[in-house]
Amino acid sequence: MKFVYSILFCLLIGSTNAQSTLPNLGFETWTSSPENLSTPWATLNGLSTVFAPLTTTKTTDAHSGSFAAKLETKLYSGLLLSGLAATGNFSLSIIDPSSSLKTGKPFDGRPDSLAGWTKYTSVASDSAIVVLMLSKWNSVTNNRDTIGTAVYTLYNTTSNYARFSQAVDYVSVLTPDSIVIISTSSAGGGLDPAVGSVGSTLYIDDFQLIYNTSSLFDVEENYTYYQLENTLFFNQLLDGIVSIYSATGAYIRQLEVTAASSITLADLPPAVYFIRINNSTAIKAVVR
Repeated sequence: MKFVYSILFCLLIGSTNAQSTLPNLGFETWTSSPENLSTPWATLNGLSTVFAPLTTTKTTDAHSGSFAAKLETKLYSGLLLSGLAATGNFSLSIIDPSSSLKTGKPFDGRPDSLAGWTKYTSVASDSAIVVLMLSKWNSVTNNRDTIGTAVYTLYNTTSNYARFSQAVDYVSVLTPDSIVIISTSSAGGGLDPAVGSVGSTLYIDDFQLIYNTSSLFDVEENYTYYQLENTLFFNQLLDGIVSIYSATGAYIRQLEVTAASSITLADLPPAVYFIRINNSTAIKAVVR
């Protein structure tokens, strides 16, 4: 039954139209026979056709709305099977079990953070994890390039829902084409041999991809700016990544700057924009 672990983190992306948000982040929509989360989520419940227990189930113990997802680590033929919810698709392949879980959905946004509500029952010092990964297919290397990641780990038992907000750590200025979000009740449940404890249970609800479009006149404590025509001028030299968003928070583009004292927006259509420098709070600019 080693295939149980090898399918957990097989990062293969399907092809549909890209988007900058995802449906069913509140875990309200489910199917039956067997009970399962609806798109864009995949679980390991398809293993029930080979008599595995359901490890991801619908619960009315929700933070809001009618339902949440309950992920519980269980035994399957004497082996550990973590509760798991991942963006993707699951179709059991007996011939090639490692291809059963295909994680990832088309996505072209650059969110600032992943937020949500969780509560956790840890058994024998087990831990749970929520991971976001943004990537882009590299046609030269025929591999996926990581654009950004966010990792949130739960170690302690909590009796009530608590909100988390995990910033995305960007390592590239490129626009992603795929997003993977994985939650599992045992953080080591995807390893072989698996690491975790039977009974560890993670509740997840109300996930949200955050796009920060607030504005301040101070970009950071040591930066101030002014706008002259369609150029922003700063009181210090800028180094790092400049991200540009529309007034509705839609990602437009990024550029890297080194020792720059100004940012030119003249090539953008007339509109209101928000600009972020590295991970600072966004500032507003008006292109006329």
